[in-house]
Amino acid sequence: ALHNEMGLLELSRGDTQAAFEQFAQAIQIDPTFAAAHLNQGSVLLHAGDYAGAAAEYQAVLQHDRDHVDARIALGVALRGQGEHREARRYYQGVLDEQPNHPAALFNMGVLLAEFLDQRPQARELFERFLRVAPSSGEQREMAEQYLRDIPAPGAPAPGGGGE
Repeated sequence: ALHNEMGLLELSRGDTQAAFEQFAQAIQIDPTFAAAHLNQGSVLLHAGDYAGAAAEYQAVLQHDRDHVDARIALGVALRGQGEHREARRYYQGVLDEQPNHPAALFNMGVLLAEFLDQRPQARELFERFLRVAPSSGEQREMAEQYLRDIPAPGAPAPGGGGE
């Protein structure tokens, strides 16, 4: 736990390499330590190493198949690898159990809007997300932007002319 906390401290300082090393130490000491795997996966995800991140999230799921954060994060890593069907399966699994889970709603919305050309369905997910998400944050701002960009059913497309 100490190495994991030190990794978080290094992240807060902006030193991702030192954080990565601390998380790796925590995992070496306890290969089942979910928080260290999740943090290591997050560092890899932000570095664009989707396969490496997926491996970290799968390590968590080997010990706890129901770990919601690992399932959603694995969906993000799979999406990054172009495995859209599998990503959708992970998000949908969470939404089947918790229909208003903010992270699952948001990430499923991004998948539908950006990768599967299902913008009307994505709009519905972003609307639900905004009803249940915290009142501020980066994801909330992004969801609001998606809603500005995705026309409501029956509404003219954004920038669609008019007088």
